[in-house]
Amino acid sequence: SSSFSPDGKSLFYLPTRTTVAVLSASTRSEKFLLAGHTDSIMWIGASSDGKLLATSSWDQTVKIWDLQDGSLLKTLRGTRGQNWSGSWSPDGKLIAVGSGDGTVRVWDVLSGDTVHVLGESGDMFSDWVRGLAFDAADGHSLVASSRGGTVRIFDMGSGEKGSDRICGSGMFLFAKNGRRVYSGDTDGVVRVWDLD
Repeated sequence: SSSFSPDGKSLFYLPTRTTVAVLSASTRSEKFLLAGHTDSIMWIGASSDGKLLATSSWDQTVKIWDLQDGSLLKTLRGTRGQNWSGSWSPDGKLIAVGSGDGTVRVWDVLSGDTVHVLGESGDMFSDWVRGLAFDAADGHSLVASSRGGTVRIFDMGSGEKGSDRICGSGMFLFAKNGRRVYSGDTDGVVRVWDLD
């Protein structure tokens, strides 16, 4: 797994399965290493303001790091399966992580409190949750997909399941206006879903 900071100035990658290297994108020099997970990191994502980095791991934790100095700020717990995917809300206040137990846990980043556990009833996803994306317009919706191809859109105010007109099992991205979802899958096809 690898990704860039929102401003494109930093690159995050995994030199080992449990550590993240933060590099200067222009010089490729290492700023610092983030170490603390005890099992494979499956997702790396920076907050929209570029101040925080989240890492999600099979060790059933999500770690929040300060990108100014590399310090560990918080460890979020509560998932019951291996963590596979993650997404920040556009305002950086919430983080969602998809787990191997077929649930999506949403935390308040500041307090560390769980806001929602989506799919806990067991009827939402038949397999691990591998794709997540918050609505880019306001973060009021979250799309989640499982390896089995089930896709659900959740309302973040209520935690209730909304539309399920989308299908796929790969990665998702909301358009900036929040009314379209783009999906990419292992078949190499990108699909566009209109939510209106």
